[in-house]
Amino acid sequence: MAEIEAEAEIEADESDWLLKSESSSEGKLAETLQECRNRWRSIRIMYLTMFLSSIGFSIVMSSIWPFLLKVDKTADTSFLGWVIAAYSLGQMIASPLFGAWSNYRPRREPLIFSIFINVAANILYGYVHTFPAHNKYYMLLSRAFIGFGAGKTKLV
Repeated sequence: MAEIEAEAEIEADESDWLLKSESSSEGKLAETLQECRNRWRSIRIMYLTMFLSSIGFSIVMSSIWPFLLKVDKTADTSFLGWVIAAYSLGQMIASPLFGAWSNYRPRREPLIFSIFINVAANILYGYVHTFPAHNKYYMLLSRAFIGFGAGKTKLV
């Protein structure tokens, strides 16, 4: 009989841990309804940001080679490799920087900054064909900055 009561007490303790706050007050919720809504709103915004970033990456990745040939007829497959690698190099540099920044400041700051970098770099990428010379290098630079802006993925 004592074993059954002990098991029931353990099960009750395991199911009530969500209802207890850090001060272990009995019967209080860990978060209010407004806090729960704000948390889920933030999660949805983060997922939307990551979804748009992933879509942008996959659409652009499939069109880099034709666009590079349109931008500069002298570009070869070796330079295409550098353009593709520039994204990853930019992301590799930015991820620890944004991570360190978010450790000391609110996480919103590096996220907003990286989104602005990403938007500006994508605009540069879109208009890379309008420069009078060295277009393939502007394309390389824009892909590196797009990768730098994508360094936010580690914050999510």
